[in-house]
Amino acid sequence: MDKKIEDIYREYKDIVYYFLNIKLKNKAVAEELTQEVFLKVFKSLYSYRGEASIKNWVLTIARNEFISYVRKNKKFQFEELPYEQLAVNNKRDENPEAYISCKENSQMIYNILDKLNDDQRNALILFDIEQLSYKEIANKLNWSLAKVKVTIYRARIKFRQLYEKVDNYEL
Repeated sequence: MDKKIEDIYREYKDIVYYFLNIKLKNKAVAEELTQEVFLKVFKSLYSYRGEASIKNWVLTIARNEFISYVRKNKKFQFEELPYEQLAVNNKRDENPEAYISCKENSQMIYNILDKLNDDQRNALILFDIEQLSYKEIANKLNWSLAKVKVTIYRARIKFRQLYEKVDNYEL
């Protein structure tokens, strides 16, 4: 194992937290599950076989933790996603107008993503936000490469249609 435990945590904690926060829309639960994910990562690091990248392996553990949480807590409450985290420029003091515009844009993007089906949303987030390759997404989601490409293509079309509706105040 080339990477130290501290390096793995430092490198992937934000990605895991972001992934869980997007899914759960609850900062406290996302933080708690992030800790659980890394406990499992550290306990099972010896069993890592290197078949996928460490990033994919860690995110698979995060996805499984999310699924386990949802199964145990079917009636969990969603909390508003802090749009400041999605904003490209969240420094309010530098340019308040740009911050408000960016915050509104982030909220609009999140609302549109929320209207996509789970497969399309997951594929777009993995490809465009987490910047995984088609192959990495296929491995992570246990999909064929063709399904990944088609799902991302269809998700982008639907996203674009919904975005245009927002521009026309139809959404």
